[in-house]
Amino acid sequence: MAKGRKKGFTLAELLVASTLVAIVMGSVYTAFYSSIRIWRLGEENMNAYQDARIASNMVRNDLVRMMPYSWHLFEGDDSEFGFYTITPPLDVETGVIPRIMWVHYEVKKDGDGALLERDEQPVEGPLPLQYPGMEEAPDIKTKVDLGDKETFTVSTNILKMKVEYIWLPAPPEIPEGGAPTESEAEEEAATLAEPVVKDEPMEDWDKPQAMRITFLVHDTREEKETTTFTAYIPFNGSPPTLTAEDME
Repeated sequence: MAKGRKKGFTLAELLVASTLVAIVMGSVYTAFYSSIRIWRLGEENMNAYQDARIASNMVRNDLVRMMPYSWHLFEGDDSEFGFYTITPPLDVETGVIPRIMWVHYEVKKDGDGALLERDEQPVEGPLPLQYPGMEEAPDIKTKVDLGDKETFTVSTNILKMKVEYIWLPAPPEIPEGGAPTESEAEEEAATLAEPVVKDEPMEDWDKPQAMRITFLVHDTREEKETTTFTAYIPFNGSPPTLTAEDME
């Protein structure tokens, strides 16, 4: 029996063991890194969509509370809009009780990105309201006494906002001879099913029945790194009053 022989690993065994450990650790690191990356992408996308939902809900809440008989004071186009609404101030230091406010939404450039901003100003004087049946329309150029303007950033993930205004033609009056025939009713129904969509409010038209707002949102999952989020906002108590002929 040989004396002085010690037990241990050969160089070849150490190399094989080191190689296996390196492979296992590399696989674990790759899986861990991929999981972290997917989690971060998912969180970024979730934040982007959450911002779009928060923005659309905020706009919806302001629009449905629009000051009655003040549509003629509405200002806007296909990329921004402002109106008078009854809402609590976002600046809680000024109070939490709803009051008449001038609210304005616009996407503004911020370096390589963009910000969806909401301006608000409290109304501190009377509004020139336009009631149904008024013999003479109020002067909409009358200066409204507004308080200090406060600006709030609603979202940093919305890159662009497209605004559209939707009118529905009013149903035709029933002729004196009685109700329309079945074929006439089907033809009229097909005509009424087509809404009129404009990129800006029409001065000679009444209040639209709805607004469609499309947000261009930053989305890292898409090839162009953007996606769209569309919200339809109907106006309360806004029945059609214009016929299809009036809208031509």
